[in-house]
Amino acid sequence: VLSAKVPILKVQYDECLEIDLSCQNLHALQNTRLLRAYSKMHPKVRELVIAVKLWAKAAQVCGASRRHLSSYTFTLMTIYFLQVSVDVQLPTLPTSAFEPDGKGDDDPEVCAAKAGWTIRQSTGELLVNFFLFYNFCFAWGLEVASPRLGARHASQEEVFERLRGRWAQRLHVEDPYLLDRNLHCVLGDREELQLRTAFADALHALQFGLSPPGLRPAAEAEAVEGKAPDKKEEGPSAPIEDEAKKPVVEKDVCPSDSDCLKARTVSGVSGASTASSTGGRGACCEDGDADLSAAESRGVSTSDDEHMTAKKGEPEEVKEGGEPEEVK
Repeated sequence: VLSAKVPILKVQYDECLEIDLSCQNLHALQNTRLLRAYSKMHPKVRELVIAVKLWAKAAQVCGASRRHLSSYTFTLMTIYFLQVSVDVQLPTLPTSAFEPDGKGDDDPEVCAAKAGWTIRQSTGELLVNFFLFYNFCFAWGLEVASPRLGARHASQEEVFERLRGRWAQRLHVEDPYLLDRNLHCVLGDREELQLRTAFADALHALQFGLSPPGLRPAAEAEAVEGKAPDKKEEGPSAPIEDEAKKPVVEKDVCPSDSDCLKARTVSGVSGASTASSTGGRGACCEDGDADLSAAESRGVSTSDDEHMTAKKGEPEEVKEGGEPEEVK
């Protein structure tokens, strides 16, 4: 892939394992160390990332060479969701610890962040809340998904002064090391609409007791496609949850904030609502919502034409290459 930011040789091993091979791409090493550290914090972090990547590939919304988000970007979006979710609160690891001269997992801040933290929700509940967050709570066009900060901030804030295209009404995802790089740069206008539709379709499927594309058991996939299954298949194709325990999703408007949609997940297994610990607000909502709403009320909006420094539908050069093989 000569047009990539870093030239990449794409190979396939044993006709099933896809590999991107690059040379002297040292930048990708620190990204890989950072993402590996997050995946080691709890097995469910890794499971959720894999589930999201399987869905994105099956929904055909992944692949920078086709003007979609890269697999690396979906990993960052998943980590960001886990960080800002009030029911998860994944600790934010210092990016400096994984630079060439950093101590990595032995860094005192990294060790302190890992101590005593766990996830109580099932992987299935996390997946439902992931789709709820990016459908209803994430401020598309205003908020920046930034695992570097691990908190909700608007794109016009000073912490993102180096971020290119931050005034555009687009999805914003910050690279944790290249702070001027907005990972929406490869995303086309039509492809972004396709992405938002895919998020809505995935949540819609879960509301009707189905699995999103890429996570369906064989029998369910054939039924969705209108085919009669040859035989009954048991167990999901990804380690999400038993079919009988699949969460049912409800949603209504949050009475405390007309701009925030409360999303409530009711599980027949745990009997616990993801909104229970937030005083009626959904698991995907946090105090950062108020800050984002305040930014909008001050008139600092991405809708001003003079601030549109990046044209929609004209992505920068394809940059899929050079990104780490973060979680497999």
